[in-house]
Amino acid sequence: MRLPSTEAEARLLVTCFPLKPVPEPPPHAAPHTALTAAIARAEPENGTVLIATDGSAYGADHFERVAAWGAAVSNTGYGGCLTSMDQSAPRAELQALLEVLRAAHAATLQRPRPLTLVIDNWNVAQRASRIGQGYSSIPRPSARCWREAWQLISSICALTATDLKVIWIPSHNKRSDWAPPPGYDPQRLRALNNIADVIAGENCQRLFDQLRPERRARQDACLWGAAALQRQELLLQRFNAQHPDPRKPFHSNVRQPRPSAQLRRAFADSTDQPDSPVRKSRRPGPQPGQDALKRNPGTPSSPPASKTHRAAPPSPIQIGTPPAVPTFNIASPAPALPTAPVPDLLPAPPFPVVGALTAAALAAHSADPIPPLPRSTRKRPPDKSAASASKRSK
Repeated sequence: MRLPSTEAEARLLVTCFPLKPVPEPPPHAAPHTALTAAIARAEPENGTVLIATDGSAYGADHFERVAAWGAAVSNTGYGGCLTSMDQSAPRAELQALLEVLRAAHAATLQRPRPLTLVIDNWNVAQRASRIGQGYSSIPRPSARCWREAWQLISSICALTATDLKVIWIPSHNKRSDWAPPPGYDPQRLRALNNIADVIAGENCQRLFDQLRPERRARQDACLWGAAALQRQELLLQRFNAQHPDPRKPFHSNVRQPRPSAQLRRAFADSTDQPDSPVRKSRRPGPQPGQDALKRNPGTPSSPPASKTHRAAPPSPIQIGTPPAVPTFNIASPAPALPTAPVPDLLPAPPFPVVGALTAAALAAHSADPIPPLPRSTRKRPPDKSAASASKRSK
């Protein structure tokens, strides 16, 4: 294990590594040149030009994940990588739709013809179809992208004087019972979708291979940080074992969670003995003699057991033994104390000075009468209730 080389490694036990590079977007979202040329020279099939789109993402987490898009026109595939921080499959499907609409809009300006989009993502296909039918609602997620898509679709519909058709198709040859709208060949649509899917997957794999050094640096940083934390914990345990704190038993620096009520109740049940002060529950059952008292209230019963508090679990380390508490018996005669001359400035005490008070001394001291307290000379207010009652009786 190497020593820390930066301030972050020395203080935080973390290693800094570069972020993965993101492809820079074009300056003004220019259409894909090759895709635009392919749509312009494509021959219509059943009076429309078929264009398939697909998006793909590859990676274990948000750092490793990369996404790409693909499109197929006339058995030819085109694609590219995402230029946004959102590298996910839904975002790749939306990016594929935007790239196709930009290229189709540029091709329609040269040669207006009806277009049909084949999309294997249900959400993207449904929203694009509603926009192509004249609905102007824009969803809140990715609003900027959908606003641009709505403008492009509206312009294409105005140039071709027809609505833009959108067909949803299951991905990866799923649902063999699926059938497209009348007038379309399902095998032809599945073939175009497979071409777009292959192009998107190839672009993802190419970008993923380019980011291999970044992934290696991230993996090394994670391994170094985990090793540093483990080594720090071992050193702390060794230090605490060599220098124990006499005031409290050894415990981890991490605050342990409080056990649940069920675990505490199970511990109390396991340690509940006949002479143990631990209770089984907060509400103890009936004490001996309570049933007899209910049946015959006049019959004396044994006093109920005194309530005791739940005892804490024993400490794993016992530090010393508490000293024995001395006990005194008041009824026993007090030991003789050495007499000393009492100074003349202090009056003689009314009872013998001994270590403990005896019953005779207390009785002799209480024989003197205690003068009564002086009564208050303040007059009491008249009783209004009695006066009002006498008036009502008259």
